[in-house]
Amino acid sequence: SFKYLDPSIEYETALSRDDLINQIMQKIKSGEQVVIKPFGVGLGRGIEFFLDNEDENEIIKKVDFSIKSIENNFNIKNGSFPYTISKYIDATVINDINHQLKGHKYELRIIVYRHKSVIKAFPAIIKIAGLAYDKNVNDRLMLINNATAVSAKTNLPRHAFSLPLTNLKTLDTLGLNQEHLIEVCKFATSYINYCLNDVDKLEKECYKNYYSLNQAN
Repeated sequence: SFKYLDPSIEYETALSRDDLINQIMQKIKSGEQVVIKPFGVGLGRGIEFFLDNEDENEIIKKVDFSIKSIENNFNIKNGSFPYTISKYIDATVINDINHQLKGHKYELRIIVYRHKSVIKAFPAIIKIAGLAYDKNVNDRLMLINNATAVSAKTNLPRHAFSLPLTNLKTLDTLGLNQEHLIEVCKFATSYINYCLNDVDKLEKECYKNYYSLNQAN
């Protein structure tokens, strides 16, 4: 467990259009707010938010728009599956009244890398949404932190929506301190270390069992 982080964030994956639509509908019916994201693409393409208890027709419309946007912009037939279906996190905003992007949502970006045999983390930047957040207005520029996509819509330079994270002024702006960064970096390195070690072992074990079963049959 980590002092400043939630223990888990719920998510599922969908391998087809019908599976994606069905899972979104089930989650919305249970009162959840949902975000979907296609696999392996960028610029904020294909990301859709379901926050307002949309009906089935609206859900299908947004899913088809997402898949089509991937087809048109990345030349990937049938969209970029698997899609991730994640619980929407109502993240905080910049509260510094003197900052030009006051009220904008943001996210921390941590680079994790390997130096020889040691996994290390570097607190790189924060990515800031293009518009100040208003819960009564459903505008994706208030929610997407992709600097390239936001820059194209606002005609402002990409760097306007990024701030250096290893900077005391940035930390003051966000109401964070070095202890917060240390905790996030510990989480990031622990997670990547798990992926490199434990997940790799699990995959090898699964393949081993799979081939053993096939040989037995």
